[in-house]
Amino acid sequence: MINRNKKERTESLNGLGNRLELGSKSYQDKFSKMLNFWEHDLMNISFILEPEIKLQRRSLEEGFRVQTQNIMERNKQFFAAIELDQSRSFQTFEEKKDYFEKHWRKLKHDQAIQSFLADIKLDEYVWPEERVQLYQVRL
Repeated sequence: MINRNKKERTESLNGLGNRLELGSKSYQDKFSKMLNFWEHDLMNISFILEPEIKLQRRSLEEGFRVQTQNIMERNKQFFAAIELDQSRSFQTFEEKKDYFEKHWRKLKHDQAIQSFLADIKLDEYVWPEERVQLYQVRL
């Protein structure tokens, strides 16, 4: 049960990371297309000269690339922190579970021994009915 839950959480986290990465790539593609239209429109209307347009485009692309890389790096750090937190939580749970199972077994063991010792001291064990009858026949 716990291992399945751990696996499901890990898969969910990995799935979220993959979806964010795909979203980022999609966003990059859309940004690139937008820049293509922007560059094409500026060249068509001759608003500024082509070298200046290319320079501005490279500047915008570089800024976008840096910003996207920063976001992806923060996402990776966030997912690493979540994964570490989850592994610590599962480890703590396993340690507590092992601790309580160990003490429960010891409790059950001690309880069984006490019950056995109490039963063994009963007259039924010391002087069972068969023994009493046997001694009565001989007397």
